[in-house]
Amino acid sequence: ELVHDDDNNTNDSGDDGGVGTIHAVQWKGFLHVMGITLYSMEGVGLILSLQSSAKDQPTFPYLLQVVLAGITLFMAFFGTAGYLALWDAT
Repeated sequence: ELVHDDDNNTNDSGDDGGVGTIHAVQWKGFLHVMGITLYSMEGVGLILSLQSSAKDQPTFPYLLQVVLAGITLFMAFFGTAGYLALWDAT
């Protein structure tokens, strides 16, 4: 997450166009991010039970790859769209 910080302005002239220092990492929320990441990986155990209960088990790995690729493209599209929409602020 990029954070806008006016207090740590690196421009000595005082005229920075309203943009201060932008930090790429905010360590204050690191544990929160790690908790969300671990929670999101909790569903990995569900894949094994889905595969064992699938009617056509040999095609399950292909279906899983297609679904994961679709989700990845979906998230990449919206991430890119957000980046392009806020081009000057990123």
